[in-house]
Parts: sequence; C-alpha cells; structure tokens
Amino acid sequence: MLKAIPTTYRGIEFRSKLEAKYAQAFDRLGIVWEYEGHGFAFDDGTWYCPDFYMPEIDTYFEVKGVMDEASERKVKMLAEECKWVVVGGPDGTMTLYEGWRNSDGGSGWVISQPGETHIGKCSSCGRYVFWGVGSYECHSCHGYDGNPCTEGSFDDPTNLFEAAGWERGW
Repeated sequence: MLKAIPTTYRGIEFRSKLEAKYAQAFDRLGIVWEYEGHGFAFDDGTWYCPDFYMPEIDTYFEVKGVMDEASERKVKMLAEECKWVVVGGPDGTMTLYEGWRNSDGGSGWVISQPGETHIGKCSSCGRYVFWGVGSYECHSCHGYDGNPCTEGSFDDPTNLFEAAGWERGW
C-alpha cells in the first residue's frame, strides 16, 4: 500500500500530494473550496470529514487513491445526507454519488461509473458543476437545461486534471 505524503499548498497542510493536486486543479478552474471544513456524525456513530467542500456549488469532494469498502460506506451516507459527493481518483477521473431522502424516512443513492462523471460550466450561472448518472441539475443555481456542459472548454470533461490543463497522470 502506498503511503500518503503530507504536502503544503497555499499554507494548508494536506494529508497527501494527491489532495494538494486536486486543490491546485480547483484553483486553476476557479472553483472555491474549503479543506476539511465540515464533519458529519451519522446516526450509527460514524464520524466523517470529507476532504473538500465547494460552497458555491454545494458539493463535497473526497479524494481517494484507493476506495475501500469502509470509505465507500461513508461516502454513500454523506450522499444521502447532502445530495452530491464526488470522489476523485489518482488519475483525475471522478465518480458522482447522488443521494436522496424522502419524507417517510427512506433514503438511497445512485453512483455514476468511474470515468462517467463530468465537469463543465452551467449555462445558466457559469459555475463549474459535476454531473453523472443522468443528473443535469446545477448544484449552484439549480438550473436545468438537459445538459449543463454547453460551455465546456476542455477535451475530456470526465477528467478533472485534463479540465485544469494538465496531462493525465501529472
């Protein structure tokens, strides 16, 4: 198993180089983010603090070199609580977990396949948004036009690093 190497970027001590790389990519795209700013205590006693929160688009983003069963369970619980959680892999591909809760207490989630989560600019508000699994609602303005990526300026909208202008595997 690879060991995470703590890395400082913008005066913030990240737990790994990969987290710092994602922070740099968000900055290059102009996505406002907070690092480990929100923790969640779930009903079963589980505590979870996602890596990033993007307040302008109300989205949590978790960076995972390897997604194990315990980590995926936490991401799914967070998706049920907060609606959108994106997981970024070591190669820049993303997976969207979209959760829901209904009035009778039921909840659940749907997951895009790795590499099928996209990033693009909302045609209504101009902010970047992540989407997949048939979800086309902007997380910021909640606009819906069938496809928010009408202004994408990158070749592969399923890879965050390429969207930020880097080669895959940077």
